[in-house]
Amino acid sequence: MSRLTHSLASFTVFTFIVLAAVGPGDLHAEHVFLKDGRILNGAIVEDAARSITLKDDAGKTSTIEREDILRILYTKLKMGKIHVQMRDGKNFEAFIVDEDQESYTFRRELLKPDETTVNRTEVLFIAERNPSGLKGTPDTTRVKLTWYPPYNPVKHYLLYHKEQGEKDYQPAVMVNRPAFTLDGLKSNTVYLLKVTAVDDSNEESTPSNMLTVTTKNILPERPEMIDVVKSAPGADGKISATLQWRPAADPDGSIKGYRVFRKLEGKYLKIADINETTYTVLDLKPGRNTFGVCAVDNLGDESDITRTGTGILQYTAAVTGTYVQPMGRMSDLFKFGYGVTAIFMAENLFFVGFEPGIEAAYYRFTGAPQNADGADRDVKEGYMAPVLLRLGYGFGPFAGFSLSPYVAGGVSYNSVTYTDRFLVKVTKSAFEPAFSAGVSARYSPWATWYLYGDFRAMAIPENSPLYCIALSLGAGMKF
Repeated sequence: MSRLTHSLASFTVFTFIVLAAVGPGDLHAEHVFLKDGRILNGAIVEDAARSITLKDDAGKTSTIEREDILRILYTKLKMGKIHVQMRDGKNFEAFIVDEDQESYTFRRELLKPDETTVNRTEVLFIAERNPSGLKGTPDTTRVKLTWYPPYNPVKHYLLYHKEQGEKDYQPAVMVNRPAFTLDGLKSNTVYLLKVTAVDDSNEESTPSNMLTVTTKNILPERPEMIDVVKSAPGADGKISATLQWRPAADPDGSIKGYRVFRKLEGKYLKIADINETTYTVLDLKPGRNTFGVCAVDNLGDESDITRTGTGILQYTAAVTGTYVQPMGRMSDLFKFGYGVTAIFMAENLFFVGFEPGIEAAYYRFTGAPQNADGADRDVKEGYMAPVLLRLGYGFGPFAGFSLSPYVAGGVSYNSVTYTDRFLVKVTKSAFEPAFSAGVSARYSPWATWYLYGDFRAMAIPENSPLYCIALSLGAGMKF
């Protein structure tokens, strides 16, 4: 018996043993090599002494005589050319069709039976000619791709993609480097992608790994035109508000519902998930009430929040200690001043944030050095007692903290006492217009009481205007 006949007999015995163990139809052959160079793929469904029956991917069966079979591989065959670098410095490109512990078997042309066997010890390394490591980062309508280039020089790459479920790939996109951003995709869609390399002889490699990506969902549009309709106080004194908005749209899906938020302690907290475009808040708090509404799509993603607010009329009063620093010509008369300021305000009177109020103050000043203003007199002291109406707008950047820029105008009773050149003490007093502008800050760590700070610039527009700046610190109460 020849060595080949002995090998075939041994293979037949082995095949029968496996079939007996796993049953007919369970033994799969990745590739059947025929002596005429053809390579058949399929599953062995019947194994006899002189033939095998092969079932291909389409379900068609064929009988192959054993005398026509060169080899059967039960491992996956790499159907692309590889680069082989020999230890003697030579190299070549071929298809690897078999290997064992001692050698490799190559074909220069895959479908021709001419083969070359090379000892493993003669091979320095083997490198694939196709791209590898294809990775992607998807966005809504694009995906950023990167991959590893093959060992051999590449003329360009061809990128293929298709939607999951489609039969054919879209026309290949030519790429010059191993990175590319593929645009024009559908959002919220599964895509299959692969890339091949084309060398200088225009031979295309086998594809890289198959990459499956899902483009991101486009967020729904946020609700627009939120109106707030307040009710009259009920029997319990509570005031409710109904929020109303236009239906939102979703570019790549549908709107499942809406999510309503309320700003509490500086954070927007969810208070309701609803399907309608109206929602009633039953217990408005004194002062500013801020709400938000977002749309939720069929995938559970939220739109941006549309914010709105309403206010309940609330009165506040504060008393502060004040330091006054004269500026310009006023600093020639006085070194500094100090006193007390009282402020009364109504918050949210006509609309949210509007803060009209009235303030009254008394500031006493210490005179500047003798003749400091160029006059022949020695200023001893002075005082101001302004009463001003103020208009401000309050907003809260942080929880419990609010700022209110304001302007104020009114009248001030001013007095100055000095000694003239005849050493006669003279006091002059008059009512004069006064104006100021500044910003106040309130911090409310308690339910009723709050800390108050104020910085302002004040002007007395007499024949030669007087200017000063003032810093106030104190406390106030809500009621």
